[in-house]
Amino acid sequence: LLFILWEIFGNMISAGASPLTTILLFLSLIGVLGGGDHDTRSVTTVTAKTLDDYLTNQRVKQRPALIMFHVGWCKACQRTFPLFIAASDRVQREKVPMDFAHADCTDDKSLCQRFEVTGYPTIKLFAPEEGKAPQNFRGTRTEVGFLNYAKRMTMPPIRNFESWSAYEKALSDEAYSGIIVEDRHAKDLQQVALRWMDRHIVASAPKLSDLLPEELRSQVPDDAYIAVLSLSRLQWKDSDEQAPPAVAFYKDVFDTTAIDNWIVNSRFPGIWSLSDANFFEYSHADKSAVVVALPQEVSSDVAQQTRGAQQALQSDYFFGVVNGEDWSKELTNLGIFPEELPRAFVIEKNFESWVEDINELRVSHLQQDLQKLSDGAPLLRQGRTIMHKVFLYKRKAWRFVLQTWAYGQQGNLQMATVVFAGLLWLALVIGFLWGLWSCCNYVMLEDEPEFSHVQRAASRPKESASKKAD
Repeated sequence: LLFILWEIFGNMISAGASPLTTILLFLSLIGVLGGGDHDTRSVTTVTAKTLDDYLTNQRVKQRPALIMFHVGWCKACQRTFPLFIAASDRVQREKVPMDFAHADCTDDKSLCQRFEVTGYPTIKLFAPEEGKAPQNFRGTRTEVGFLNYAKRMTMPPIRNFESWSAYEKALSDEAYSGIIVEDRHAKDLQQVALRWMDRHIVASAPKLSDLLPEELRSQVPDDAYIAVLSLSRLQWKDSDEQAPPAVAFYKDVFDTTAIDNWIVNSRFPGIWSLSDANFFEYSHADKSAVVVALPQEVSSDVAQQTRGAQQALQSDYFFGVVNGEDWSKELTNLGIFPEELPRAFVIEKNFESWVEDINELRVSHLQQDLQKLSDGAPLLRQGRTIMHKVFLYKRKAWRFVLQTWAYGQQGNLQMATVVFAGLLWLALVIGFLWGLWSCCNYVMLEDEPEFSHVQRAASRPKESASKKAD
């Protein structure tokens, strides 16, 4: 048995699985088969037949359930499931009042179809209240991310903190901003907090300054009563010095709808350092988001342009930075190549489309070009539809023509090269079209073609017959 497990371990390593995933899954298998501590008994298996009874039992116990829907062939599921198991173990050890379960949809997809699961893995929280619809998990898919989520979702939507140090400790493992409200409005903001508590710790205190770092306390407007705070570790730093924290304040008339909309537009203040932990939420935040892809070495001019654009246009866009060399594969899929760094692109409509234009969206003129985009300039917009691809290739072809013409203007030799290449390209196109026409003409002929060698072969028997007759 151990030999078989060791073979599985070796095959996963050779297939490219991460060491952490391999070790956790290996230990889980040993636990299941050998009865050790690292098993999946803390994660209940549910099926289409047992789910309703399981949820009924959860309602009786008044315990929410976090359920992962997955399939066996999904690599993301294979990476996430061991972390889900490990988090469930910690949730039980720390006595967090939430249970974890999973549903394998590999052979029976009826359960996933029932809950409109369109991608794997999908993780949903089922509240113990009768009739309440399940909500999608939108946190970070790590052991700590699942654990923090379980803690947040089993606490009051607005939590009171006595000091900045206590709030800072609570935010130490969080991937997103914290939201602060003054005590006088906390009761009236419960429903707003319920919407955001799965991704943000919503805290209350007598004054906003009580839960802000010392360097930000003097910035609190007199009439502000809500703040969004991003810790310095979440912010982009363009030098060896630590990035300053970022904050946004709300001070308008109290209205829950207006406050909710303000949080949508303010929950990524400053310039974010983007990573796997926060990129999905950043790019699906219901607001256009600028992503600046930078090389390892960043010039002062680039840093100044990026920060200036954020200061001027923060009401229109979120701003974030990625390491373009570490994200080269993902950026290439978006039409951005390592040799072009630094580059910028704008995510629109929760990543249904994005704007990248090497000529019209330049990091060296970021504020100016983003303002043009806000004013409706026709920059190169990409998306996932066929028409977006057609316009993309049309725009790329026109760019190539302009670049070729600019090269030809450099001198007689360059112009001669351009003319020769153009004639060669034209000859190839004509040859291709002639060949295509010949093939179509042959296929569409109604009569059999009368080739000369066929005619000669057919006429020989007639000539022989006439000679015999003579």
